[in-house]
Amino acid sequence: MRSHVDEQRVTHDMRGIQSNGAVWLSNSPAEVGWAIVTDMTFSRPKRKQYSEDELYEYAVGALSRRMRTVAELKRLMRARVEDPESEYAETLVELVIRRLKDQGYLNDSNYAAYYSSMRRDNQKFGRGRVVTELKMRGVHGSVIEKAVDAAYEGVSEEKQAREYLRKKRMGKPKDQKETARRSSGS
Repeated sequence: MRSHVDEQRVTHDMRGIQSNGAVWLSNSPAEVGWAIVTDMTFSRPKRKQYSEDELYEYAVGALSRRMRTVAELKRLMRARVEDPESEYAETLVELVIRRLKDQGYLNDSNYAAYYSSMRRDNQKFGRGRVVTELKMRGVHGSVIEKAVDAAYEGVSEEKQAREYLRKKRMGKPKDQKETARRSSGS
């Protein structure tokens, strides 16, 4: 039995959840089956009072999963700290950030340089897109400018754009039939 189920019924009848969002339902002995739930909400992490060491451990764990900017890490930590606008919370976040910077775990310059070179080499992104994405991640403008200039020094953006199109197999259409197929989206 596959059907859309409203949230109240799911929470009342829930017996198990699969990784694809399917929920095991059992209203009566005759009606048993799986249903795909589309509006399943997940709660945010509970805010609590952290010590500096606890928040530091959380931050190191977040950095171990992937590189992050200072702004991204601050946002993650503020989401976990109780009353993030308080002076205590702001001071705690700043202390952890300073500690991570001092130990070399957090550096926006290194992040921007790595990110720029990876996007240039792997995704064949142009400098404009890399600049935009780094700004969205909270990197300061002067840091972005230095990193992108260094990463794209001697790189022909036209050659890179052609390489991107070749990689995506977006060559010039061979005939009218192929042109029509591409424009229709099939």
